[in-house]
Amino acid sequence: MTVCYLVTDACIRCGVCAKVCPANNITVTRNGVRFADRCEVCYACLHNCPQNAIHMREERSPVRLRNEHVSLQDIVEANES
Repeated sequence: MTVCYLVTDACIRCGVCAKVCPANNITVTRNGVRFADRCEVCYACLHNCPQNAIHMREERSPVRLRNEHVSLQDIVEANES
């Protein structure tokens, strides 16, 4: 499934989006963030971006949802296995 994300100038290329993506769909380079065509529409990249730089095409909300009982490190480690 192809989902259209926008990455704003707020992106600092920290790589969190790529680390939390369970589909290994995101590549971060010095030129920017690239999305492949393996998106599972989990929105982990959107909700975990520390700069709020990833948005859906028609969305600009500052609201992001995170389970307070699951740390960013927990998500990253789950994707490494």
